[in-house]
Amino acid sequence: ELKDPLVALQLALRLSLEMAADDAPASEIIEYLEISRRQSERLGSLMENLLDLSRIAGGRVRIDREAVDLAALA
Repeated sequence: ELKDPLVALQLALRLSLEMAADDAPASEIIEYLEISRRQSERLGSLMENLLDLSRIAGGRVRIDREAVDLAALA
């Protein structure tokens, strides 16, 4: 799952650079840059989740369990 946004990000950036070198319309370049932005955000989110899991697995995060009335949350 980590490779998917990274591959998409690399491809979109490579295409953006090629299009810029070929004097492609700015709107087309912007489209690929927007893809790059979204994929980098997705990758950042995945990395944060992995770091959270690492902290939990390493015992650096304390989890306090308590009863919750699920009906009251609805």
